[in-house]
Amino acid sequence: ISLIISSFLILILSYTQTVNHWESIVKANDTWSYFVGTSQPEAGWTALNYAENNWKTGIGGFGYGDNDDSTVVSSTISIYLRKSFNITDLANITDLIFHVDFDDAFVAYINGIEIARENIGIIGIPPAFNETADSYTEPQIAYGNPPFKYIISNWQSLLITGENVLAIQVHNHSISSSDLSLIPFLTIGMNLPP
Repeated sequence: ISLIISSFLILILSYTQTVNHWESIVKANDTWSYFVGTSQPEAGWTALNYAENNWKTGIGGFGYGDNDDSTVVSSTISIYLRKSFNITDLANITDLIFHVDFDDAFVAYINGIEIARENIGIIGIPPAFNETADSYTEPQIAYGNPPFKYIISNWQSLLITGENVLAIQVHNHSISSSDLSLIPFLTIGMNLPP
């Protein structure tokens, strides 16, 4: 099964016999709420009921310097993002996959629970706004490669019927870095035809 997302082909191999089709519920070019990490965001920023006071809105991807950013920000160590999405029928979901293209590190959460992390800190401990990535990483899509893929195995304990939120923090290797990128996708496998 293949999906075309923002002019980029992502091949998803069906590893579960019950998947009828895949739907991207969060796409790269969706509108997000975001906060540039010049300070620590308020506690609970990953939670579903967080009030996004003083957050801006922008189209994904986010960053600067890679020519793959729809929302360009000034040089920074971190950006925090939030995107709400709705689930109407939990029983129809079979799988959940998070794809992300990033430079240099990220941590992602659904409804306040960490689901994926790369190149920064310790699992379960949210990095501070000024914490830098462990090493440099280059974005994949800009060079014709697929984004990183994370199969979320515990999705039944994460998703709820109705509104949910995907929250992500992306971090740079240094303030002098020439680029920073984040392009996320969230896709569900479903039992029934669309």
